[in-house]
Amino acid sequence: MKMNKKIKIVVSVSATIFLVLLYCFIFRFSEQDGETSGGFSLMISEKCMEIWNALARKNWSEVIVQQWAEYFEHPIRKIAHVCEYAVMAGLLFCIWYPWIGVYGRGGKPNVEKSKRKFWRRIPLLTKIIIPWIFVSAAFDEIHQLFVPERYGSFADVLLDTLGGCFGLFCCVYSVKMLNCIQMRRKKK
Repeated sequence: MKMNKKIKIVVSVSATIFLVLLYCFIFRFSEQDGETSGGFSLMISEKCMEIWNALARKNWSEVIVQQWAEYFEHPIRKIAHVCEYAVMAGLLFCIWYPWIGVYGRGGKPNVEKSKRKFWRRIPLLTKIIIPWIFVSAAFDEIHQLFVPERYGSFADVLLDTLGGCFGLFCCVYSVKMLNCIQMRRKKK
């Protein structure tokens, strides 16, 4: 997909602003103490079970909804982790993708590099985005070590990184599909 320089700047700046907001969101939740964080997660889980109860027309009692909410609280929390970092990978992709392979030494446009095939950009994007996600997740978990009733977990760092990999995969797949659609339109 070809973009002119103004569009690239707008996309990159917008994605950077949203990335900063996402970091604020993530670290704001990380600074909650264990009781507050657990209560919020349980509330979200209860709402999910109430919606499921209504959609599936199960007519469960409040006690059963509460039991299911407690059962699914941990998986829902982990799914939220994956989603946060998948979004982060998407934003990083929007920041970096337009510029990878376009500029050579000295900051001057390199026409040959800008014509690189789509797949040749992916290893460099992966080398930038996945470590970025890993380090961000690690700092989030280290931050939690200093919050009462919270703890840092290397498993959460890996789960967050997996979410980032998923987000990167979705972005790569989306751009590839858009490129295929554009190629088909050109042929017609």
